[in-house]
Amino acid sequence: MDVTVGDIVGNVAASIVVALAAFTVGLLAERYRGRRALDHMKWLVGRAQNVQIVLPSFGIESLPIPHLGVEARFPANVMLMPMAEGVAIAKLTDGIRAVSRRCSFRMHPATEYDSSAAMTFCIGGPSVNAVSRKIIEEQFSEFEILYPEHEGRYGSTHFRPRRDTEDTLREDYGFVFVHWRSPTECSVILCGVWAMGTDMAARGLLELGKHHDALALLRERKNCLFTYYGKVEGVIGGEISLIETRIL
Repeated sequence: MDVTVGDIVGNVAASIVVALAAFTVGLLAERYRGRRALDHMKWLVGRAQNVQIVLPSFGIESLPIPHLGVEARFPANVMLMPMAEGVAIAKLTDGIRAVSRRCSFRMHPATEYDSSAAMTFCIGGPSVNAVSRKIIEEQFSEFEILYPEHEGRYGSTHFRPRRDTEDTLREDYGFVFVHWRSPTECSVILCGVWAMGTDMAARGLLELGKHHDALALLRERKNCLFTYYGKVEGVIGGEISLIETRIL
């Protein structure tokens, strides 16, 4: 049987259509799975039109500029935050945006905290976030970060991140505190022993759908604490695992 140019073109076109259709179906399926994995975030945020994010911050009087050999003085209202906690905020907002396009964010320091907000995320622990400190002292009083040891403690359980011989942090612990002020009002604290743990906590919250027992506690509106452990890769957290769940 003779094969014409038209037959070849037709077969190529059909193959392209099939390939594009398969790619599109695969892409849509992947997006669907991604959104299903974040269903708990959609449920957690609920109908809140505005999500409050209380930022970590600390002030310094001056900052050394090594290549100039001088110090730059900082105004009182120029605040700083750890790099890994900025990464945590970006991941958190991306996750919420993926399931709630209409949601807007109000980001501000602890001094501008709105206690009437239906959904609040506090980034950073007691040393860098006054709202985190207040909620932990009132609702999770057995938890603390010990200084100068710089280790976490909950009751008799200690969380001691390891450093190597070059004084580089190799691991950290991330903590997700969930406090329900009412059936429709929730505050979530994301923090770590070090800032890398805050990044781990943010990813842990977003990946909570993998852990059915932990997810059930969230949906039952239990005040609880999820603890994650992970290796540190460079300046952010690496792979994480849920190592402990506490119900308050």
